[in-house]
Amino acid sequence: MRRAYFYLVIASWIIGGCGEEATGDSVAADIDLLPEWKLVKEQRIGRANDPDTGFTRVGAIAEDRHGSVYVLDAAERQVRVFGADGRMIRRIGRAGAGPGEFDLPVEIDVIGDTLSVFDMGSRRITLFSTGGDVLGVVPTKGVPIKVGDSAPVSVAPRRLRSDGKFNSTVRIASRHGALPDSLLVPELLFNTRGEVTDTIRWRMFYPDKWPEIPLRNNGTVSLTNIPDRGAPLFLAGERRRVVVERKPAQSRGPDYIRLLLYRENDSTEHRFRYRPNRGIKRKAVVSGIVQSSGLLTRGGMSASEARQTVEKLVSVPEYQPPVSRVMLGADQSIWLQREQWTRDNTAMVEHWVVLDMAANTMARVILPERSRLRWASLSHIWVVEADELGIPYVVRYRLAS
Repeated sequence: MRRAYFYLVIASWIIGGCGEEATGDSVAADIDLLPEWKLVKEQRIGRANDPDTGFTRVGAIAEDRHGSVYVLDAAERQVRVFGADGRMIRRIGRAGAGPGEFDLPVEIDVIGDTLSVFDMGSRRITLFSTGGDVLGVVPTKGVPIKVGDSAPVSVAPRRLRSDGKFNSTVRIASRHGALPDSLLVPELLFNTRGEVTDTIRWRMFYPDKWPEIPLRNNGTVSLTNIPDRGAPLFLAGERRRVVVERKPAQSRGPDYIRLLLYRENDSTEHRFRYRPNRGIKRKAVVSGIVQSSGLLTRGGMSASEARQTVEKLVSVPEYQPPVSRVMLGADQSIWLQREQWTRDNTAMVEHWVVLDMAANTMARVILPERSRLRWASLSHIWVVEADELGIPYVVRYRLAS
């Protein structure tokens, strides 16, 4: 069977006119003035000297309707299941390429009595019963999106829905050539065979781009740790989609975030006022890129030459984008992460703005230093923390007003 392609001929005037639209408009709430919910620690899972709960690298967390928690240890290529009392019930999966085995698992979800594990390395989604039995394997080859003579991205199945279908994600090809700043892509639904069953709508996709620097030995170096340029964030959930427009502010004065919420039968626009946070100083950003890029080692450049090269290619905004990540809670609540840094710029403290499923503002949640949110609802959250040796463990916090 021939591979299906979406052929896109996109003129610049079309791209410019494909902005997101929504009906309705909410009053602009000031998210910096929202009340702060307190964190009440209820449970910790993880001990360095316990083979059942000693984790290596926690990649994702999920919770089922019975209160059992599923922890993906990405390094061990295994999901561990714990009861509501914190005791381990079972292990699911192991390293390998066979049925029920993982290469590079990055994401898990529990929908009803089904555990879904997205394996980026094997390019497949494995479905298990919550008891650990393999129910099926979904290929994630996806549909290439062809632009001109190349197919720089593809649209592939990603997250399981309650109706047994899968929402789609956009994946950049390993050999993609030059990427445009934006690209019109379809939102698709897939079945358990990895086949397209429906096209929901079209949207703009803004690929991450890393400048490449030619070296004297004819090789190239890709610059990483590039500052966030503030392209819109997109997230598809259960019969809903969230788009967050979050361009960095140009001044210290109050600015606005625009959130578009699409449901099956309607769409609404919400605006939130915030006070911009200054980004990391340009000198520190450039220094970090130089050290991580390999320009001093592989490139054979002097420190001053490498610094000047990076400064010409990398734009460092004075202010951070107001939102760095968007996340949907298990109860369809909406969580917007506002990154904050400690005074010495050595550690990030996650600040979250919590909205209900209709995008009404609820509160702010500030995590302990170096904690990372992995699962959320309006009643409690699961985060990843680490002990003094850097060994991770997971903690359940109840949210209290």
